[in-house]
Amino acid sequence: MARRLMCWTALLLAILAAAEPYSSAEPAEACRALTLVEGILGHYGTCAPLDRRLVVPFGVIEGDEVTLVKAVNHLHMNKDDYIAILFYASWCPFSQECKPNFETLASLFPTIRHFTFEESAIRPSIISRYGIHGFPTLFLLNSTMRVRYHGPRTVKSLATFYSDVSGIDASVMSTSGEAMLHSLDGIELKKDARQENCPFWWARSPEKILQQDTYLALATSFVFLRDICTVEYQDMNNKSSL
Repeated sequence: MARRLMCWTALLLAILAAAEPYSSAEPAEACRALTLVEGILGHYGTCAPLDRRLVVPFGVIEGDEVTLVKAVNHLHMNKDDYIAILFYASWCPFSQECKPNFETLASLFPTIRHFTFEESAIRPSIISRYGIHGFPTLFLLNSTMRVRYHGPRTVKSLATFYSDVSGIDASVMSTSGEAMLHSLDGIELKKDARQENCPFWWARSPEKILQQDTYLALATSFVFLRDICTVEYQDMNNKSSL
């Protein structure tokens, strides 16, 4: 009886082991739908090139420091590509006016990858490295250059900037799936033609500064306390000498 049970157990394990590859394997023609970050940054897995084009979404990626590093690395691997980066602040009214136009540009220039970074998601040292002194700030980058935009933040003005720098014209997809040039004549001019920026330190509460710049706050406190102790120590020495 025990020998028969062992034989049936061994047979069952052999059947399960043989069936496991077929149950876990996905059909070759099926690809997992990529997330927006995976699609734009190129994490395709084992999908075929044709399937990638079908499932890769286009739009604006809201990222953090890791996304920024991946986006820049993407440029070094794809020399002819361009990316657009918008640094903005949620507390800045000019940023709120600029973001919708940036999203429109992503649809007009689908071959240019678009990224947005909120100032609270990026360390001040990185913001300073990009020479950002106010929000919003927009850059167009490729593997060899980084161009900052200066001017009205209307869709038409920004699209002209894109075309002048990259040589890529605004386009829309036709019903047949082909790219067609967009004249931009129907783009409505909005109130965000103003060129004002919100200074980097404007409207930042002390609590937020301490939260984001902890090391700076600790270093400042240390220097401040050290100076106080030094002054008090000198006063004590002066009194004792008298």
